[in-house]
Amino acid sequence: MENIDLIAALNQIGKEHGDEGLLKKLADEAGYAAVPPTIDEFLDNPYYAGNFLGKNLYPPWREELRLIFPDPFNCLYLQICTTGSIGIGKSTACLAGMLYDLCRLLYLKDPHKTFQLISSTQIVIAFMNTTLKTADSVLFGQFRDWIKQSPFFQEQLAKVKQKKNSNSIYLPHNIYIWFTWNTCLRKSSGFWDFE
Repeated sequence: MENIDLIAALNQIGKEHGDEGLLKKLADEAGYAAVPPTIDEFLDNPYYAGNFLGKNLYPPWREELRLIFPDPFNCLYLQICTTGSIGIGKSTACLAGMLYDLCRLLYLKDPHKTFQLISSTQIVIAFMNTTLKTADSVLFGQFRDWIKQSPFFQEQLAKVKQKKNSNSIYLPHNIYIWFTWNTCLRKSSGFWDFE
């Protein structure tokens, strides 16, 4: 019964305020300060990632990202595994999805409240590898470069004092991106064997 009531309420909002009003209402109800971009807007708009992803992302990966992120508010999967030969865009597609998730996270009014975390808790995106060289050069280096090329992320970076630690990026809402390495990582966990 609740789902039927919700659908009826959403239909009424759509009739009264149009699609844009409905999206704003959904964003507000979901805890967003504004409506986040769709995955296509994110990939194509130069304000987000259009300058470096846009037409550079292989079309099949764009289709996969559309399935993963059907609208600006939802991700249908908790974990994603990509497979295929070298050079088909697996890493690029994964990084694009991670960057989009980060964008959506930054659109939340209060990520800690949304995820039921204490406000002092750091929200961490970590890139882990078994050596310093691969930790910086594989994935994190590209992710960091994309953040530097995006006006949206540059605006976010400007809101927080950056610490002089080259293996970290600090963002609003106590969000922290870092890379680390541990020579024991390979031995201690077959799941995190990224080299």
